[in-house]
Amino acid sequence: MGGRFEVETTAGTITYQVDSVTTYLKSSLKESPIWEMVPNRLVLMSCYTEDPWGKNVVVTASSAVS
Repeated sequence: MGGRFEVETTAGTITYQVDSVTTYLKSSLKESPIWEMVPNRLVLMSCYTEDPWGKNVVVTASSAVS
């Protein structure tokens, strides 16, 4: 973990640092902790419509301090 990436917004660029990369079964995604409200957190979730394994990859990241 720890990789960094930038997101460009109309207000400027925000740098994030990857906190975790997790794979969830689609059947357990609804109960996972990714839905918790966490200030300054970004959640990226894969959404394969024809995923034969029934899984989602979830990346969570927080604002990086320069």
